[in-house]
Amino acid sequence: MHRLRDLDPEAQACLRDLLLDLQRDARSRAAASWDAHKPPMAAYWAAVGVYAGHIARILRRAAKSDRHRQSDLFEKAA
Repeated sequence: MHRLRDLDPEAQACLRDLLLDLQRDARSRAAASWDAHKPPMAAYWAAVGVYAGHIARILRRAAKSDRHRQSDLFEKAA
């Protein structure tokens, strides 16, 4: 988690977008697997979607905290 937060903001944004795409795809695959009566695969894809979403949220929080830190620096400099 700390190494992801140490990435530059552009890399974090790109990775966050990729993870959210992965989450959407995994949720779609989970639904398709459930409809095809394949519960183990549905559970697998559901878990992939959850993990991808959690990691994307970590990156979103890091971006928000960076904005707060930058605004604090600007206020202290003024």
